[in-house]
Amino acid sequence: MHLELHLNLIKDGQTVEFSPEYIWTHVERTGYECRMSDADFYAFHLEHMKQHFTTGGCGIRFFLDLWILNHSVKDKKEKKREEKLERCGLAEFEDAVRSVTEVWFGKAEHTELTHQVERFILAGGGVYGSVENWAIVQKVRNQGKLKSVIRRIWLPYEELCWSYPSLEGKKYIQPYYEAKRFFKMIADGRWNRSVQELKANAKGQELSDVEGMMKKLGLR
Repeated sequence: MHLELHLNLIKDGQTVEFSPEYIWTHVERTGYECRMSDADFYAFHLEHMKQHFTTGGCGIRFFLDLWILNHSVKDKKEKKREEKLERCGLAEFEDAVRSVTEVWFGKAEHTELTHQVERFILAGGGVYGSVENWAIVQKVRNQGKLKSVIRRIWLPYEELCWSYPSLEGKKYIQPYYEAKRFFKMIADGRWNRSVQELKANAKGQELSDVEGMMKKLGLR
């Protein structure tokens, strides 16, 4: 069994509704058992899926899980799901990726957007996407390769606190942790992947297509 330990459900703090405090307050308790509500779990799956999508692709597994959540879960709370997704800014993304599952595992017809998402996912390969896809998305989100390079070498303070919680509230020692992270990347081999990411190139049309897709998904 592979066990991952995380301090939080998601990496960024854009919404309090995925914070540990919120989740523990709203879990459904049965004796010693604690379960996330249907709406919270559904929204978390979409947020987790989105996080992987914006780092290069999320593989078919996430789509299959989404299909199961929409077709095999008893007592779905559709209205509460919709309200939660709206509050968390996930409504557009959910509508698009759910449409892809209806094409792949159901009988729905492709649209231009589902075709775009399909190409992006299947071309990426693997469970978590590809270096090439990651590089394209970063160029789109950071508006160019230079900003992508800078963000790769020098992480924003908030993101660095995710890896080093002891930095929280001590921004003055950020350079120390930036250097620590950099040498750690070299030591464990992750710098080689970073170099590959920075070398990856995409044609103008490809960047334009991905940017258009990201806008339609509410990720831009």
